[in-house]
Amino acid sequence: MNATSCYETLGVVRDATPEAITAAYQRCLSELRASLNGPNPPPPERLDALRAAYQTLGDPAARQAHDAALQPPPPAIGVEAGERRPYPFAFTGDGGEYFRIWIVNLFLSLITFGIYSAWAKVRRETFFHRNLTLDNSAFSYHGNPIAILKGRAIAVFLLIALSAAQNAGPFAYGIAVLALLPVVPWLIVRAFRFRAHNTSYRGLRFSFHGSYRQALTAFVGYGLLAAISFGLLFPLFYRQQRTFVLDNLRYGSAQFHCTASNGQFYGIFLKPLGLALIGMFAIGFLTAAGGAPKLLLPLAFGVGTMALMLFLLPYIRVRTTNLVWNHVSLERMGFASKLAVLPYFGLLAGNMVLLLLTLGLYWPWAQVRLARYRASCMSLLSAAALDNFVAGESAHAAAIGDEVSELMDIDIAL
Repeated sequence: MNATSCYETLGVVRDATPEAITAAYQRCLSELRASLNGPNPPPPERLDALRAAYQTLGDPAARQAHDAALQPPPPAIGVEAGERRPYPFAFTGDGGEYFRIWIVNLFLSLITFGIYSAWAKVRRETFFHRNLTLDNSAFSYHGNPIAILKGRAIAVFLLIALSAAQNAGPFAYGIAVLALLPVVPWLIVRAFRFRAHNTSYRGLRFSFHGSYRQALTAFVGYGLLAAISFGLLFPLFYRQQRTFVLDNLRYGSAQFHCTASNGQFYGIFLKPLGLALIGMFAIGFLTAAGGAPKLLLPLAFGVGTMALMLFLLPYIRVRTTNLVWNHVSLERMGFASKLAVLPYFGLLAGNMVLLLLTLGLYWPWAQVRLARYRASCMSLLSAAALDNFVAGESAHAAAIGDEVSELMDIDIAL
């Protein structure tokens, strides 16, 4: 076994925790058992390699010796060791082209009573993926319209059942919601697996390895905690959703990892909330002291709510996006997000005005403008050439395999 094969065999990063190594080993064993009866069973040496890798990485002393034997990769030509070069993202799509796609999708979806919407989504996602570029190479989308249609049929069925329960009365509606809660994480995992597997870059696909238990904890468990705490734990809930997605996402065999902390998320949410509370207390104090009209407080509340919808939500969106991506790593690479609040708010406001003036026909251009701005603020940071990284990951992915055999071909996202 060579110096790097332990991590590669289990499909984990070098700083993986013991729990992540154990989970990867169990997953690899499950994949191995599932493929034994397939048309291309793995060689017997595969099981021996898995056991040897797990024994090495599961023993702290053996792992330390193993890590000491690993040689760092040579720096890219022209780049000092440890210095990472930015590779900017770019969006090259045109609003007019997307308008033609959008108007046809809208017309065909209407005349087919929504059935064509699955094919419409494939056309839309294909447009946005192939126009998103990194290092002069575009992303690709491979979604199957039939799979999307299956997922939407499930979603429509669940919505109809929930609506019927609501009409039957509060008790029936409560029972239906409780019955639906365990189903939601299963649908979320399947949707993320579908979306990741059908996205590729330079011929290598992404994959998602989140489990039902992780989704249940992140979306249902922390969601309930946020509700019963009257929103005080919402930043924690928000972080759990983002880390659940990113920590279980892979490109080839390389795993994404997000290190943003709970305190950093709380800092983003508490700053605007604190300013809003200070303003409300000040107006309330002036009103009670007779220094302001009595109608000022409800008026200020209405204005504050409007400000929350128009400015604070974009503020939170920009700050959390920057926070997350500036703390995401992919092997030895990182990301940089430089969204700015005022330009983003101005873009949203401009799009809203033009949508109103054109009765909604400006929608395709609005979406293209947003995609172009978001891409222009994102970069991948790498000390090595992307061609070498992608080539290496392609070889690793071919050796390790993926979970395509376990992928249920549905996409619940609307």
